[in-house]
Amino acid sequence: MLVGFVGCACCLAQTVTEFDRPLVEFDIPAQRLDSALVVFSIQADINVLGLASMLGKFSAPEVKGVMTADEALELLLSGTGLEYRYSGKYSLSVVAAQEPPDPMPAKEPSSDTGAETVASSDVVLEEVVVTANRRTANLQNIPIAVTALQTADLSRNHIRDLRDITGLVPGLEMIDTAPQAAVLVQLRGVGTTNITEIADGPVAIHVDGVYSPRSQAVAALLHDVERVEILRGPQGTLYGRNSSSGSINVYNRRPEFGKLSADLHLTAGNFDHRLVKAAFNVPMGETFALRVAGALNRQDGYTELLSDYAGLGIQYPAAASDLTDYDRALPSGQERPETVDQASVRVTGLWRPNDRIDA
Repeated sequence: MLVGFVGCACCLAQTVTEFDRPLVEFDIPAQRLDSALVVFSIQADINVLGLASMLGKFSAPEVKGVMTADEALELLLSGTGLEYRYSGKYSLSVVAAQEPPDPMPAKEPSSDTGAETVASSDVVLEEVVVTANRRTANLQNIPIAVTALQTADLSRNHIRDLRDITGLVPGLEMIDTAPQAAVLVQLRGVGTTNITEIADGPVAIHVDGVYSPRSQAVAALLHDVERVEILRGPQGTLYGRNSSSGSINVYNRRPEFGKLSADLHLTAGNFDHRLVKAAFNVPMGETFALRVAGALNRQDGYTELLSDYAGLGIQYPAAASDLTDYDRALPSGQERPETVDQASVRVTGLWRPNDRIDA
């Protein structure tokens, strides 16, 4: 009976391939095409998908009156070289039917209408490309819970190392372990307190596809990074037994051919904070390019510490000479525990003699 019911439902869905569209009263003012399609989607109750970079080049005429959704779409897309294709009764995609003509200048939305208009930058999703399943693909097509942080996201949120991304990724927690410089990484509540060489943590860390077995890599400076991908949930099929709760993948920027460029990022703050990030891309012929990137991060600590803990508790010795740096909370003899002094340099070469070889 269940199979028969599903079969009837499928047949019923097939019979409405040519959808009978009801009449809708449209009130869409003249504006940019991407914004006009958003208003159309709201008024027609139909999901509309399309590339913002393509739709934003065109302007749409005013569409007002009682008509079907198809008639309204024909008016909106008139003269753009674009067409629409239904992927269901309540969803469609706008694609290029042929090489689009030169776009007309976009018109400003009418100010004397009560119709709701929405800025395209707020409502249209750009394509996000990730390699979460070890193949380059659109994030929307990846059946994995992925948080992808692009270069702009890292810069806007002042990310210095992976510990700073915990506020941007759901379920991710990182805890410093005092003088060992290791970090306890937990994802979705699953982690480990064993930071020795005999244990693999449940969160795998990869840098440019290379596994980093120790969590000390989390504290390394992030600079000249293309993106960071955080995969939540078991990833053992693609990333091994050490990724039972997830994986963190860092992808640094690669050298580029035919483009001489440089990037410079400077930050200054209180407690004598200085952060410098620089990168240089140098093409060396048609088949080889070199990229040099470096970062320097320094900052004084802000905690006032006692220099003599002797006699302050039974856990401390009675004489100051018996105190260790750890007892005094002074890592490596520094004055304050938050003192930062990090430096990193990376040199990358890319050799591409033909389309099949990429080293």
